[in-house]
Amino acid sequence: MPSYPQPSEFINRPITAYGALDLPTYYIDVTPFVPILTDGKPHIITIDVTSAEADHNILQNWYLSGNLQVYLDQSSKPTSGKILRYEAEPFSRTTTIGRASGSDVIVTVSATRKIYIESTVIGGSGHQEHVVFDQELEYKNVQHYSNNADVQVRCFTVEGMQIMNSL
Repeated sequence: MPSYPQPSEFINRPITAYGALDLPTYYIDVTPFVPILTDGKPHIITIDVTSAEADHNILQNWYLSGNLQVYLDQSSKPTSGKILRYEAEPFSRTTTIGRASGSDVIVTVSATRKIYIESTVIGGSGHQEHVVFDQELEYKNVQHYSNNADVQVRCFTVEGMQIMNSL
């Protein structure tokens, strides 16, 4: 069975089946993008999982979906606004370090990402709202294989901070 992210085919472990983990629903507030989304043009919103590889490619076994929740202004006039600040790199910053000594192998993969978006949203009724989305995430995966992979220790840590104020 294939598994990810194992460094060798001889120490593979089966991956968890889709839906086996009770993962929470993530809320992604797109309010800071309202000034762009209300331009009268069609828009596509995607949610992706990317890898730490240089090409950011990942296996096609990540199934993501989302719901779009919309709050409507009581006015029939269009909502508008302006993005004041947008700081987001296209991908996370990643590092991969591997060390081997005899039959011991240690592999460490780390990733960080910071996103900051600040906008002014003006509802059709004239109500103006200052909107901020600020997120910092850190991920670390350390895998230690010793005694010809008879002893395997894996440690995954994810830390993050997310602040958003919106309508």
